Amino acid sequence: LSVPPPTALEGGPPLSEAAQRRLSEGVAQLDANLPGRLLVVRAGTAVSEETGKPLCPLSLVDRIFETAEELHKSTAARLATYQLETCADPPFSPWDATFQRLSAGGLLPTGPVEEDMPGMFPRRPLVLRLAWDGGDAVPTCSTALYDDAAWKEQRAAGAELEWALLEAATRDAPPVLLGVPRVLLVPAEQEARPSGKGTSPREAPAEAASAGATGAPSPTTARSEGGAALLPPLSSEVSQVRLPASLLQKSVRRGFCSSAPLLEACTALLHGKGEGGAATAAPPRGGPFAMLSTLWGAMLVDAAPFDAPADGAALGIEQLLALSLIARADPGWAPPPPLARKAVAAALRTQGRDCNQWLGFMDKFYEPKGPHYGWSLVPPPPPPP
Repeated sequence: LSVPPPTALEGGPPLSEAAQRRLSEGVAQLDANLPGRLLVVRAGTAVSEETGKPLCPLSLVDRIFETAEELHKSTAARLATYQLETCADPPFSPWDATFQRLSAGGLLPTGPVEEDMPGMFPRRPLVLRLAWDGGDAVPTCSTALYDDAAWKEQRAAGAELEWALLEAATRDAPPVLLGVPRVLLVPAEQEARPSGKGTSPREAPAEAASAGATGAPSPTTARSEGGAALLPPLSSEVSQVRLPASLLQKSVRRGFCSSAPLLEACTALLHGKGEGGAATAAPPRGGPFAMLSTLWGAMLVDAAPFDAPADGAALGIEQLLALSLIARADPGWAPPPPLARKAVAAALRTQGRDCNQWLGFMDKFYEPKGPHYGWSLVPPPPPPP
C-alpha cells in the first residue's frame, strides 16, 4: 500500500508543484548543493586529501558565483553543500573584510554626495571614527558622510581601526559606519574576586548540586514550598540588566541623597554580580550598553552638564554616545577599566545631590539659598500688627 502525497493541506489552497515535490522528497540531503548566489570571502588553509591542493584557491576570493555548481567547477571538492559549517560574522572586522561584506550586500552607495536623492537605497552612512590613546586619555571622535572617492584616498588612515555597520532605528535615518581602535576592543582581564568558601567557578555548581542531593533546601525551593512563588522567576536579562538600569535612572533623575544605589547599579551593569556562587563576575550581556545609554539619556532629559571636565576625570555626553555605539554593535563588549571608571564618575557628576533631599522633614520656612548652595534656615515673617 502507498499513500499518495497530498495536493493541498487541510483548509488551505492547492499546493504548487514545487511544494508537492519538497513535501514528497522531504528534507534535502547533507550533500545537496546550497541554493542562491555565493561570495567567496576567505579561502582558508584546507587541502584535498587526494591531490594535496587547496580546497579553495586564493584566486576565488572576492568572486561571486551564481550557483553552487559554478563554484564547484573551480574547487578541488564540493564545498557549498548543507554540510558547510556556518558561523556568524564578528561584530567588528578590518576594513577590507567589512568592505567586502557591505559591497556584496549592496549597502555602500556610489557617486558623490551631491547626487543623493531622498529615499535612495542604500542610504549614505555616517562614518564615525573613534580615537583613544589609552590610559587616562578621553576618547575623541570625528563624523563625516561616507564618500567613496575620498574614502579610497584615506583608506590607509582607517587601517588601524575595526569597523562595524549599525543599522538606523528608522527608515529616514542613515546607518552608522563605526570605526574603533583595536585597543578599545581588547577584552579587559577580569580580576578574580575571592569567594567566602574559596571555591572556583567550576566547583560552585557542583557544590550546589551536592547540597541539593543531601536534602538541604535552597532559598528558592523554600519559597516555592510556602506558596509564595505566585509569579514566574525573573529572567536573567531582567534581573541583571533591566532592573539595574532602572535603578541607575532613578538614582540620577530623582537625586537620592546617597550615591550607594548609583554605584550598585553601575557595578552590576559594568562588572556583574557574580551570581551562582562564582568566584569571578563578568559583565552581563547588554549591561554596558544599558549603563551608557541610560546615563546619556538622563543627561538629555534633565539638561545635565554635557561636556567632559577639563581635567578629563569623567566622560561627557559625546564620549558616552560613542562608547554606547560600540556596546550596541557588540553586546558582549565592556569598556576598559579606565573608561569604565570615567563613566561612573560621569554618573556621579550627573546625579543631582545639591541639597538635602529629605524635604518632608524640613520646616516650611526653609528655602533655597541658591540653585547649587543647599538650604538655609531663614527667620519666619513678623506677625501682623
